Parts: sequence; structure tokens; C-alpha cells
Amino acid sequence: MLAPEHLARSASWHAKDIVRISLESKGVIGFIEVPDMKRRSLESVRPLILQTVDDTPPDFQFVLDSGEPLSRRQEATHLIADHYPCLKIRAVTKRITKSSKFTVYNANGDTFETWVPTEYTFGQLRKDAARYWSIPDLESQLVDNDECLWPEEANILTFLDAHELRLKKMVLTCKQQPRPSSPPPSTSPLPSQPSRHHTFIHTNYEQRLWYIFTYYCVHGDALDLLTMTAYQFHRFLKDCGLFNSRQFTPAMGDIIYAFEGKGKLSKQQGSPPSAHSIAAPPWSNKGIGGYKTSNASKSTTPSRLGSGKLDYDGFLNALLTIASRVQPHATDPDDAFTHLLVKYVLPNAATWAQHAWLDHTDALQQPDVHRFVSKFSPPLFEMFMFYTNQPVTDATKDSGHWMTFSDCMRFMQDFRFTELLLTTQECPELFLAACSSTMRPPFSDNDPTDESLFRRETMSFPAFLDMLGRAGLMALTRHRRGLEPLKCVKAVFHHMTRSLRGSRALEIMHNHGPVAIYASRFYAGSVAFNNKFLDMWRIEGSPDYVTGALPTAAPPLTRGRASLHHIVHYSPPHSPTRRSSATEVAAVRPFDMTLSPPLSKNLNAQHEMGNPTADSHTTAVERAIESNRRGSANGDGGAADDAVVGVLLKGAVFRKYGTWSAPHRRFVWLSDDRKQLHWRPLNKPDQRNDGLTLASVDGLLSGHVDSTRYAFMKYLTEEKYVQRCFSIVAKDGRLDLEADSEATRDAWIDALRTLVPRGTTVQ
Repeated sequence: MLAPEHLARSASWHAKDIVRISLESKGVIGFIEVPDMKRRSLESVRPLILQTVDDTPPDFQFVLDSGEPLSRRQEATHLIADHYPCLKIRAVTKRITKSSKFTVYNANGDTFETWVPTEYTFGQLRKDAARYWSIPDLESQLVDNDECLWPEEANILTFLDAHELRLKKMVLTCKQQPRPSSPPPSTSPLPSQPSRHHTFIHTNYEQRLWYIFTYYCVHGDALDLLTMTAYQFHRFLKDCGLFNSRQFTPAMGDIIYAFEGKGKLSKQQGSPPSAHSIAAPPWSNKGIGGYKTSNASKSTTPSRLGSGKLDYDGFLNALLTIASRVQPHATDPDDAFTHLLVKYVLPNAATWAQHAWLDHTDALQQPDVHRFVSKFSPPLFEMFMFYTNQPVTDATKDSGHWMTFSDCMRFMQDFRFTELLLTTQECPELFLAACSSTMRPPFSDNDPTDESLFRRETMSFPAFLDMLGRAGLMALTRHRRGLEPLKCVKAVFHHMTRSLRGSRALEIMHNHGPVAIYASRFYAGSVAFNNKFLDMWRIEGSPDYVTGALPTAAPPLTRGRASLHHIVHYSPPHSPTRRSSATEVAAVRPFDMTLSPPLSKNLNAQHEMGNPTADSHTTAVERAIESNRRGSANGDGGAADDAVVGVLLKGAVFRKYGTWSAPHRRFVWLSDDRKQLHWRPLNKPDQRNDGLTLASVDGLLSGHVDSTRYAFMKYLTEEKYVQRCFSIVAKDGRLDLEADSEATRDAWIDALRTLVPRGTTVQ
């Protein structure tokens, strides 16, 4: 027989050891017992929850009280006592991925088989197949049996069914196949230049290496186009697959970078150039950036003696050293260098999307885009000269002025190009693409002293115009693919005018300091560009070039709204306070129209005393309307006309909209001879301009008319205020005014109707 102590429980539990398990979508789904919760973590109770609690999802994650989930790594650092008395969990649905096996063929019938996941695109498949057959990425294309291109950005499995894709077949071909027979010899003394569509095939190794070098430079430091950091050099070697070979290791790459980057192999002044370096051409009357270059002159490339980064010459020297390491048994260094480029560097290294550059160049060469940009060339050239900051010399007269990379980046910073949603890496890409668009193709692949090799580092004025249009194509077409090139260029020009608001041009000149040579030309060019473009923009109706939407127009008035508008604006009710004050005055001195002086004289006397306030002016307008109504009822038309015209003689304060600048408050009045309208600033009572002759007035237009609406909508804070605006159109100009109230505007229009010539258009 067992003793009683053997029948007792081996361990007792307490209510404090029970922890609730709450599923986020259902609530409490069960309980678990954790005796030592101050020492146990969430990671340790995960198997217990899956084993004990029913309705637990197969995969879940713990959630904090604020709703933030915990990762598996964080579970080991959180104790159960920190979340007592309830552990909240959230179900995690496993992502179901679907994959299929596809085969890509090449022109020779060889196959490349790969597994394709759900989100795999045709562009990724093309790059993988091109890398498998060691074909340059930019020279390959993926077509079907009918030689129709597959879309680059489309998902493979969502585009067509897997069976249909196998029937259509995917073939990797080159963009330009070699001709079967050699062309007839040319009779021209100069070699034939390659076509624009053959650029990637005929481009020499040096140019392709230049774009590879600049790509890694920009992605290391977006403000440094000509030097490569150690991290980017390591990334370049890794992308090329050089670390996979036993002959070359990452430590060797670091040693070569330090050896070349610190300038240990920099050429001494007067020493012969290296076989793989590029020397400046021996020009005597031309120069880059306005400075002459010759055999005796110093190189325009900055020396690497004081820099720890790798420049282009050091990059080529490093590749030559790496080639000897990768091919230790090669007898000729040039053969080892060629093998390195063909097998490792050119097929695998990342570079710029030059096919997109050519597409943008073709779009910018459309006739309508060319005509539009040519209209703004003179003011843009003045702004371009300001950023070149080069004096006029014999060299600049022959070859023109040039903008360097740093000058271009400063221009983009001053005009806030990053607000066009351009990244810091895309701005240097715009500079390189614009420079390449104006480069002439070299006549020889082995001619390292061609002028085009130096134009790729500097921007001429045609390249500057190309860069402005290219910025719109690159920034805007990614969000709206159907946007026309002309609309993209107009959107960039509109953005530049917005960047010149207020005193922004003066601020830019001040930031450049006293060393700026063409500050006055920049100010004149920016003002001319701003005025000319805004004139065109207003004539087009102030559109949004990205969305294509015009400013919303005022809805047409129905008969009921027109009647209500006439009652409200032409017979305004008096307020109770004004009505009581008028009654008190009438009790003291009764109103007698025959004894009161003429309204025009009284208004002239008030005009000589000074400017009226807004309250007194509104009271005068209402008094004039009331007098006009009484005069019409008594049959006294002359007194009514004097009362209405007296509003003009008294004058009022309006917001006057100018042609180029923001609106200003002006005091407007009619001359004593009732022939001209004058206006002046509020703080200059003695000033008087020539004014506007009423005899030359052709029309009185309301502010919501389509022909005048654009003049007001740019500066109005709310659309309803356009009802207070009106325009006086004359033969020698137009006066755009905004009144303080609609009653003031109606009173002035009624008064002007009695003075303008008959036949004047009134809308």
C-alpha cells in the first residue's frame, strides 16, 4: 500500500503561472502554464503553444501591445513576464510561390534552362541568358518564333500561360546581326562612320570601360564623376567574377587599389605616357573649357598625388595588373588584358542603360520639340554662360564655352531638379547622356586622342539643351508612359520658372559670389526666360503639363442663379447698425436731394483729402447705388449718372495684376475731365501715371471669362475670388483689377458702361 505522501502531486501550480494566448483576429484561444516566466523567453514557449493550444496557426509571430510584430531573433530577448498576463500572436500566411522551368534558345540552337518564379520578368531572363553565353547585356534581345520582342518589364508567368510560352519559344539574339557578305568598298577617302543603331557593336573597348568606370564612381559618390572609392572598386571586381578564380583574391584587389589610388604610379611631368592611358590632344587653337592645351601645357586631368581615390588612368593600370595576375602564363600583356576584358569585365560589369539614352535622343529630335526649344535658346544661353564662368578668349571663340560636371551639378542644385523626383545618381547620368548625344563617333577605334573623348567630360550648349529635355523624359515618363516628349520639356521649363520666383535669381547670383563673370547676363536671361515662358503658358490656359488638366472653369449660371445673383449684388440690403445710424441722421437733418450738394463735388473733395478706408468706400458704393435707384424712380437721369460716375471720381483700392510680376494694391480713380483712368501706389499720393484712355476701351470683361481667367487664377488663393475680378480692355493695353467685394466690382462696371464708347463688348 502506498503512503499518502506518494499520492501527492509532484508539483503544484498557481493562478499566476497561467498565461492567456490571444490570436489577433479571434481573441483568446487558450491558456498555457509557465511556472518560471521571469526567466523564460518567448522563443522557449513557441513549441508549447503549438502543442497545447488549439486553433493555433501553423506559423505565427508575437505582437506587442502597440501592434508591432516581433521577429524570431527578438523573441529570445523578450521574457514572458514582460507580456504577462496575455501573449498576443498574429497568423503569418506563407507566401505560395509558383515556379516553372523554361528553355531559352540562341541563334546556334543551344539551350539555356532555368527555373522561373512568379515575379520573374522577361528582362531578368534575358540578362541571365546573356550572362550564360557571355554576351554583352546591351547587345542582346529576347524574341519569339516570329522575331517579335518580349516585353522587358512584364512578368513571365502572368503574361501568358506556361504552355503557350513554350509554344511561342524564347530565343536570345543580338540586336544587330553581322551581314552575310561584306559591303562594297567605299570611294570616300575617309572611313565610313558607323550608324547610330550600331553604336554598341562598333564602340571600342575604351569607351565602354569609361562608362563602366563612371557608373561605379557615381554609385559610390554622386558628386564625384572621375574617381572611384575602394568600396566601389571591390564591388566592381566582385560583379566581374574575378574573386572566383584562385589566382586573384580580395586582398590582392585591396593592395592594387591602394597602390594605384595613392598615386604611386602617377606619371611624372614630362615622362612618356603609358600605353593604356589617354593623353590630351596636341591642339594649338582649341581647348576644353576655354583653356588652351598643347604638348607643353599641363594635363587638364587632376593629379592623383594628393587623392586617395582611383581615377580613370589608375583604373586602367589596375586592370592591366589584374590581367597579369589572372593570366600568369600569358606571354603578351595585351593578350592577357584582352582576355580579362572579354571574359570578365565587359559581360559582367554594370554600366549605364545606353539604349535608353538613344531612345531619349530620338524623342528630343522630333521637329515640334526642336522648334519649341529653339525659341528659348537665347535666354538659356545667357544662363548657360553664367555657369561656365569662362572669359572670352581665342579658344572659346573657336570651340565655344563648356560646362564641367561640377558646374552642371550646381545648376541642378540652384534650380532644384531633385524636386522632379530625380535621384542623386540620375543627375550625373543626365550629364553623361547629354554629353554623349553631341559626340561625333570616332573614325577609328584605336584613336585615343579624338576630340570626342574629351567632350564626354564637358557639356556644350547643345548638350545643355539636351540635358534639360532629357531630365523631363527620365523623371516623368516613369510614372506616365504615354506622356509626349514636348509635354515633358514644357514641364521642365515650367519647373525652372517656379524655381525663379521672387528674388531667387538674385539669391543664386549672391551664392556664386563676386567671382561670377556673367551675373548680369544671367539675370537678364532668367527674367527673359521666365516672362517668355509664362506668357506662352497663360495663352495655353495655364495647364498642368504632366496630367494635362486645365484650371477648373466657373460653372454657367442658370436662370434661377442669375436672378438671385442680380438681386444680391445689385440691391444689397443695409445692415441693422447702418440702418439705425441713417435713421438717427435723418431725425436730425432730413434728407433733401435738392438741398444737398452734387455728389461729384463732394467726392472730389474727399479725394483731395486722402485715400478712403475700406468701410467708408463700401458705404459710398452702397450710397451711390441707392441714389441711382432713387434718381431713376424720380425720373432724374442726370443726377443718377452723376451719382454713378462719382464712384469712379472718388476712386477705390484694387489689386492690380501686372503682366510679369505678382499683383500689387493700387489706388485707381477717374480724372476730373472723365476721360482717363489713373492709378498709383498707396504710399505715393503725389505720383500720377499716364493712365488708360476711356475712348480707347474696347471691352469690359468679367474675371471668369476664358480669355482673362488665366491672368487671375495664378495668384488667387481661392477660386471664388475670381468673381470679384474684371478687366478693362483698351487698344493700348489691358487693366486687370480685383475689387475688395463683388458690390464694388459691379458698381465700377455699371459706372464704366456710361462712359465707354457705344458698341463696347461687355461680358
